[in-house]
Amino acid sequence: MSSPNHSSIPYSASTHSGSADPKRELLRHTLATLAYRSGKAVRHAPEDFAAFQAGEGVRTPGQILAHMGDLFDWALSIAVGQQKWHDSKPLSWGQEVERFFAALKRFDDFLASTEPVQVPLEKLFQGPVADALSHIGQIAILRRMAGAPVKGENYYVADIQAGRFGLTRPRQKASSDAPRGDLCGCDAVDVSPASFIYNDRVRPNLAASRPLERGVTLWQLAK
Repeated sequence: MSSPNHSSIPYSASTHSGSADPKRELLRHTLATLAYRSGKAVRHAPEDFAAFQAGEGVRTPGQILAHMGDLFDWALSIAVGQQKWHDSKPLSWGQEVERFFAALKRFDDFLASTEPVQVPLEKLFQGPVADALSHIGQIAILRRMAGAPVKGENYYVADIQAGRFGLTRPRQKASSDAPRGDLCGCDAVDVSPASFIYNDRVRPNLAASRPLERGVTLWQLAK
């Protein structure tokens, strides 16, 4: 079955006027940044990418994306003071993409409202939001391992605005000083499981010739 055409999904903007709390607005911009990077990581994925298996015990992209949707259902429940967690069974890739962006928007709508947040905003960032940032990097790594890498760009000049969600993005002007690399900074190297050892940085072609002495292989980061 062919994947839905996600390029037709429009932006969704929060409808509330929001507050002047700078911490709240910074968290909303973080969500918009996550949405932008997530859109790049899930857009134009191969039809069989959701089930891509990088190694034994490694979660598939579909499982990771389902978990990301759960993270923002959880985030909203924490914010309103009724914390609950639910492990969702992965749906199709297209359905999980839509569910993730819908959950992200619901959380942002709450932050944009005048309703009080029942926990410190720092806790929301260090928990569900930071988790999701890690997981979208994992999906980007798996995209390259699956032979469908994410195109790099200079995110500093990206048109990212709080309250903007979905897969359709304004076309960015090319920049001569845009850094190379996809979301994990691995554009110029092979990230096959046997080719890397990860300690303080990615080091190519070491693990293939000797057993791992310390650190983890890059594919283990997706566990």
